[in-house]
Amino acid sequence: MSVNDRRSYRRVPPRWLLRDCLEQHGFVRASGEQLDGDVLLFWLRNKRLEIHCGVACDGGLVHVEDGGRVHWAALTGWRHHLSDVLRLEARS
Repeated sequence: MSVNDRRSYRRVPPRWLLRDCLEQHGFVRASGEQLDGDVLLFWLRNKRLEIHCGVACDGGLVHVEDGGRVHWAALTGWRHHLSDVLRLEARS
């Protein structure tokens, strides 16, 4: 699967760009229990922008910190920013 990195946006991308990109590649809103591998979308900037994401893993999330380092964090510290959970839809 190839992914086209969008660089045509300002420093702050359009509000739904991240969600739209994931949905174009087959991700759908997850129902039920959150599973490892689900993509977690987070609100930042006072719930105006979904501009951060991570992958659910071992009860927390793996995400990129400032400076480009990949980091595992407990979800409890991020729960109040959680906007949505997306899962890759199984295709037949």
